[in-house]
Amino acid sequence: MTTALPPSQRPNASFFALQRLRSSRGFSLVEVTLALGVAAVCLLAIFGLLPIGLNSNQTTVEQTTAASLARAIVADLRSTPTTSGTSPNYGLNIPTNSGTSINTVWLTEWGMKASPNNQAADPKTDPKYRAQITLNAPQANQKTATFVRLVISWPALADKNPPKDSNDFPIHAAGTFEAVTTLDRN
Repeated sequence: MTTALPPSQRPNASFFALQRLRSSRGFSLVEVTLALGVAAVCLLAIFGLLPIGLNSNQTTVEQTTAASLARAIVADLRSTPTTSGTSPNYGLNIPTNSGTSINTVWLTEWGMKASPNNQAADPKTDPKYRAQITLNAPQANQKTATFVRLVISWPALADKNPPKDSNDFPIHAAGTFEAVTTLDRN
């Protein structure tokens, strides 16, 4: 038979809190070292992926800019009156009868011409993009569309000289964007 302790001898709540505090222990040095090692390995993996993300972002920006420049060049070609053989903004030669015209335009990152068309690039003007536009006009008696091949490459100074023919593709470029379209010049 157990007898109950009188209220003055019973342990109170603060006694139990003190007992828990005395029995609780902190982390050992081994546990802390392991936790820091795991955190360091995770951080190294994340920092290793950072340059890949930055390169991917830079490539995306360059491709988006090249696509915008291609849209601007095509809009310039489409806005050219059928009576004119030269586009208004970029000064591209458009063949009126059968034949092929190859135009090279050196562009800044803002889409402005950096050098005269169909000449070697001038490094002083700091061109960023090289646009090579090939136009194939139909025969004089045919009522078909004018075929346009547009290749934009960067950096522009990777291939400084204009192309010799329509198959002269920029081989030293870090990136290229190619588009094909047609013009109704009839």
